[in-house]
Amino acid sequence: MTNLIKLNGTWNLCESEFFEEYMKDLKIGFLFRKASSNLKPIQVIDLTESGGCIETKSTFKNMKIEFDYGVEFTEKLPDGTKFLTTITYQDGKLFQKQIGQVDSKITREYQNEDTMKMILESPNVTCTRIYKRKI
Repeated sequence: MTNLIKLNGTWNLCESEFFEEYMKDLKIGFLFRKASSNLKPIQVIDLTESGGCIETKSTFKNMKIEFDYGVEFTEKLPDGTKFLTTITYQDGKLFQKQIGQVDSKITREYQNEDTMKMILESPNVTCTRIYKRKI
C-alpha cells in the first residue's frame, strides 16, 4: 500500500501524448476535445486504505470522483459521457475501469518522489500523461 499513499498530493500535468486521439476514440465531441486537449489540468489525489477521492481541476472544467475500492459507481465526465466505473489497487498501481458506450481503462502509477504516470487506454488508442508533484 506504500506506493498507493505516495500518489496522495497535488499533481500538475507536464507531458501528454495522444490525449485528443483517446478522447476521439471515446466518441467525445469535437468542441470538447479541442477545448480539453491543450489544457494542463491539476489532479488532487487523496487515497486511504478503503477508497479515496480524485479531483481534476482546469481552467475549462472540474470534476471529482469519490470511491471505495472494488465498488462500481456511475462516473459522469465533464462533457456528459457516463461510465460504470470501478477503481482498484494492485501491484503499486491504481486502476480505473470504465464501462460505457466505449470502454476505457486508466492506470495511475507512482514513478518517483515527484512523478506520476497516467496511462489511458481505449480500444484503439493508448495515451500517456506525465504529472509532476506540485510543491
